[in-house]
Amino acid sequence: MSIDIKIKDKLNFTGIDLTAPETVVEECVKEISNATNEMVVCAIKPYDKPIESYNVPALGGIHIITQDTKHDIQKDLGPQGYKTTRFEVFYTSTKLPHYRFRVFFFEYGIGGYPVKVVIEESIARAINKDYYIYKLNNRADLETLIERILTSSKSIEILQDLINATIIANSRETDQVSDCIDDNT
Repeated sequence: MSIDIKIKDKLNFTGIDLTAPETVVEECVKEISNATNEMVVCAIKPYDKPIESYNVPALGGIHIITQDTKHDIQKDLGPQGYKTTRFEVFYTSTKLPHYRFRVFFFEYGIGGYPVKVVIEESIARAINKDYYIYKLNNRADLETLIERILTSSKSIEILQDLINATIIANSRETDQVSDCIDDNT
């Protein structure tokens, strides 16, 4: 006996932009380098730590068990082998490679969307005073948020600071080269 559950009618195979979130972010931030005359880079790197604030249990995580522990079978059902992919996005200067300003973190699960974005607090205040964690359900929303982040007054201030630091570093190098040339003549 076969039943027709008509599940195929409830599934969507077209019309969804499934571009990986890190690809969307890469496309959005690549303009930073060009706009800063190659002095500042907005980099994206895999990140394997928590992206939100969390509490550390007292006693270094040691728990004393004084009663039976219940095992919830629901923990054995549902997703298995689920992987969360995380990235950090930061500004750095070509002349100050050890300095970085983390702009935001983002993470997503197996389906790509929704994407959770956690924005650095001062940038978040510049674009919206209410919150710094966003859950975005599609590429368009992710692109819109990234544009708001990158063009915020705080982001522009940080970029300008990095440009200034790069100019200073370049002038120091020029001065050192000039000193070496003067010493050799």
